[in-house]
Amino acid sequence: MEELVLANLDSTVFDVDNLIENIAYKSTDGNVVNENFDPNLLESKFRQAMSILQDYQVQTEQNIKQLEEACEKERNTWANSVAQLEELYQSTYTGQQELEMRISVISTKVIQIGHQLESKSNPRQQLIDARTTAKYLERFLDANDDVSLMFQDASKLEQAAHIIHPLYNVLQELPDEPKFLDAKTKVKERYLAIEEELLLEFSRAQVRNDKKAMKKYIKLLSKFKGHNDCIQNFITDCLKIFF
Repeated sequence: MEELVLANLDSTVFDVDNLIENIAYKSTDGNVVNENFDPNLLESKFRQAMSILQDYQVQTEQNIKQLEEACEKERNTWANSVAQLEELYQSTYTGQQELEMRISVISTKVIQIGHQLESKSNPRQQLIDARTTAKYLERFLDANDDVSLMFQDASKLEQAAHIIHPLYNVLQELPDEPKFLDAKTKVKERYLAIEEELLLEFSRAQVRNDKKAMKKYIKLLSKFKGHNDCIQNFITDCLKIFF
């Protein structure tokens, strides 16, 4: 009997009418009109089936309760984990905001310090450059000082370029008086010679495809009159590759 009841309960769709018919058929061997039919036996079978159903209900309710308790325990576990994660996230987010504020403050201070250093460094460098120009101007004005020889040293081409340019500009502002003519002539000769040497070095670097050297010499030439010629020659040489 128990096997019959449980088999009906385990079916996909439970049909109570079908279960009753199966119990009645099983108890009477399919013949309820037989003269040997025992109603008490049928009642006993039905009561036995009801008892099995009640036990199954109790077991099912216990299983449901256990599942609900397990689900509630799992829910509480995950709820605690989520709460901890939210607390950790909030703490991390707050820490990140504080870090960003500190970085912003430090960046602002670095920029301010940079501006301060630049404002102090630029006048200082200008003063150094002015003193250097004045020193070489004095030497060029001295007829007994053959200072122009120093500007012919190929190993000091970059240094000479930095010095000769402001020196040339200063002398151009001086009147064409006898005391200045010799110095103006010497400086102009050195200016043109250094400019020519820079153009030559740039061309050599271009042939070698030495971009670093090309950048250095074009920067030095930017202060000289031949800067535009240098750019024009560079463009012309590049176009020759394609035509």
